Amino acid sequence: MSERRKNCNIGLMLSHPSDWALGLHNLTYSKYITLDKKVTATQKTSIWLDGEGKIATQFSSRWIGPLSTALTSTDELHSGILWLPDDKHTLHINTQFALDNSQNIAGSGMIKADPTTGKHTVDLGFGISPC
Repeated sequence: MSERRKNCNIGLMLSHPSDWALGLHNLTYSKYITLDKKVTATQKTSIWLDGEGKIATQFSSRWIGPLSTALTSTDELHSGILWLPDDKHTLHINTQFALDNSQNIAGSGMIKADPTTGKHTVDLGFGISPC
């Protein structure tokens, strides 16, 4: 396998009125995964806000081959919601995909764009309510 890791960083500048609360509930990913027998794919996502000094939450998913399918997976925030401060801020989302064929050296794997859209997609589930 020539490329074992891919990384995607998203930075969203968000603002909302101070008398409203904005919260992130979930992230839904669409992709196509092909794995030979005993080849493993891992997806890890970290989320944080500028100025917080720490990662707010992390997710990890794992798939083991044989597998060849379009997948949609959703990560729900552990606390149910990540409330965003009532001023301008940047929400950071870092997603890493990794392939491991150490259990089948001749095996290979691939994570690629969803064939129905031709894109890797991440849908963010936000909620907003008055304070």
